[in-house]
Amino acid sequence: MSIGGLSARASLNQKPTKPCERCGLRYPIDEHACPHCKDIKTEADLALFKEHIESQKEAGSNMGSIFFVVALILGVLLYFLF
Repeated sequence: MSIGGLSARASLNQKPTKPCERCGLRYPIDEHACPHCKDIKTEADLALFKEHIESQKEAGSNMGSIFFVVALILGVLLYFLF
């Protein structure tokens, strides 16, 4: 099976999603409430949850930058070695 076939099959299995108005995360449209924040009762806890989400996004972004720099350095080294 080709890689294109695998990606087409994966996209067929995905459920449509919508953004949550409280936390901003996406969840399937067939669920009545956001599974991420439906159990959070107070606004203070919701603010902490949003802060945690943003810190995870920032950490992922930083990791991507590190991988890019490492790949760039390896590319330059390989260029000069061969």
